[in-house]
Amino acid sequence: MRSTTILSIGGIALVALVITNESCTLDFEVFEQPGTGGASTTSSGGGNGGNGGNGAAGGLGGSAGAGGSTSSSGGGFGGGDCGLEPTPPGGSCPSECTGGCANETCTIDCNGDEACRDAQLTCPPDFNCVLECGGQSGCRNATLACPESYTCVVTCTGEAGCRDLEITCSTSGTCELSCSSIDEACRGADLRCGSNTCTATCDNTTHQPKVTCGSSCACNDGC
Repeated sequence: MRSTTILSIGGIALVALVITNESCTLDFEVFEQPGTGGASTTSSGGGNGGNGGNGAAGGLGGSAGAGGSTSSSGGGFGGGDCGLEPTPPGGSCPSECTGGCANETCTIDCNGDEACRDAQLTCPPDFNCVLECGGQSGCRNATLACPESYTCVVTCTGEAGCRDLEITCSTSGTCELSCSSIDEACRGADLRCGSNTCTATCDNTTHQPKVTCGSSCACNDGC
């Protein structure tokens, strides 16, 4: 003979299957009873990782949070190098330095009227360089190539002294353009900066030069 008995204890169902013949065997099967009272649990994954830094690992089935990211950009000069002026080696004063040489600085003298008009001027490589445009149209429509690694300064004190002057600054040296209050001193001038500091100052704001900052670590257009 076979009979089945179901008992429920605390939400747990006990099933007893009894088979009787010449001997009696009692079998038990235990299972969770569905419906109210039965509890089910589900393991959820870990939460999102924190911002910045590595996220914590999640639980089973979860995924670790993504860490934050950092990006940086830099110019040609780091913070400590920006504005540094290396000392040039100097040497015998080159012929380009029509205003002479002093303290490893070459001066190109264009103080006469139209003295360097339409000229293609090049600073010597082993000197700081100063271009003086003091005469009327002294450096008008001229071009200046500054030394590759050293300081370059252009002063415009004559009427239209630096009008339409194109200045290509040093690649790694500092560069400066100074425009006086004289009429049209820097009208149409173009200052093309390198990667070091680059500054333009103007006493007359009527006709301002163009300043192309490019990769300059500190560009100051004061005009």
